[in-house]
Amino acid sequence: SQAIASNLIATLSPQEKIKIKTNRPSNTEAYEYYMKGRYFHLNKYFYSDNMEDFLTSEKMFKAAIKLDPNFADSYASLADLYNTYYYSLPDTGSEKSKNMQLQEAYLDTAYQLDPNSAEVLFTKSNVQWCKNEVDDAIASVKKAIFKNKNHNMAYFVLGVYLQDLGIVDLAIKYYTKAIELNPLSYHNYVWRSRLFYDIGEFKKAEIDIEKVLEIESNIRFNFFYRNYLLLLITLKKYDNTEKLLIQLEKMHPEWEFHGFWSIIYTIKGEKKRAIEALKKCPWDFTPPYILLGLKEEAINIIEKIYRDDPGGRSYWYITSKASPFYDSIRNDPRFQKILEKTKKIYEANLKKYGDIEELIE
Repeated sequence: SQAIASNLIATLSPQEKIKIKTNRPSNTEAYEYYMKGRYFHLNKYFYSDNMEDFLTSEKMFKAAIKLDPNFADSYASLADLYNTYYYSLPDTGSEKSKNMQLQEAYLDTAYQLDPNSAEVLFTKSNVQWCKNEVDDAIASVKKAIFKNKNHNMAYFVLGVYLQDLGIVDLAIKYYTKAIELNPLSYHNYVWRSRLFYDIGEFKKAEIDIEKVLEIESNIRFNFFYRNYLLLLITLKKYDNTEKLLIQLEKMHPEWEFHGFWSIIYTIKGEKKRAIEALKKCPWDFTPPYILLGLKEEAINIIEKIYRDDPGGRSYWYITSKASPFYDSIRNDPRFQKILEKTKKIYEANLKKYGDIEELIE
């Protein structure tokens, strides 16, 4: 990646590098391409995973770089586009490694051009988080916010980091700050609605979901609809849940909802159909097992999630406290043991990262 970065910046003399301090490219056409690239990334591809949007964004950033190779943010934003794409790639194979090299190469170039750019620091944090460099990622995004107090994506990303660490109350505050800066960017409502649900603020979660659908009626986030369905079931709006499931299966036949159908069949008293649907569910989903009275199987899944997802352990502590689905197994010794372990991780993360509330005071 360093070799690629060196080639990208090789044409610039040391004197030229020193002169590059502006936050806008000197070429107006280049800036237009840069803004188009950001639009197709942050307003299109970020939500859709549509490769056409990805390729258009990539093309726009490369055109901006060609017209003005001195503008650091074009390189940084291209690296950030590759960062978004990274998460859609399978964990096995060489594509992720190649993608990471591209991220690092364009980020290195951007950093050489302008290490003080908020956009460069923001992208740096995303790349670091991608590499599981948690402390460095948080330090970089904090620097980005100090450089640009109006960088709504930086507040959003910091909310995501805190959510993953289980520091939910602070994460909500950062999503809220991002919403204040850009109330039409609906992904902030998407993530915040989930956190409201996780802490038992179901009405607030519903308001956020309604806001998302008001801004964009054709959401393509699978997990958004999973959260929505879970909320409807929790609020005992079973008819609405079933109607939404039917609608989603028509709109997105490639998505999987067997776990939710299992819950609906259980509520209707159709236990045989519920078990058949649950057998088809390809992901670990405890609520239907608990509702079917299969408590042993549910706790086995929880233990498996604890073993396989070390990064989510702190967050799981918060979600398990408020979720009504866990009420029937809450006193089980195995459940209590996992809860105690995850509580310690949560408290350690809170102690280590809780001071970053100062950024929004």
